[in-house]
Amino acid sequence: PGRLLRREVISKAVWGDETPGRTIDIHIARLRRQLPQGAIETVVRLGYRLLLP
Repeated sequence: PGRLLRREVISKAVWGDETPGRTIDIHIARLRRQLPQGAIETVVRLGYRLLLP
């Protein structure tokens, strides 16, 4: 929690060298629906930060 995860790191860890377009955005949106509001912070042009304790 609290650590910035860059989009590139997420993509490579999950899908390897192939970047799946907007797939990350779709999965983040689905996670946001399941987690409390504000649990995932978007850091513009960098990635995402999980804000849960």
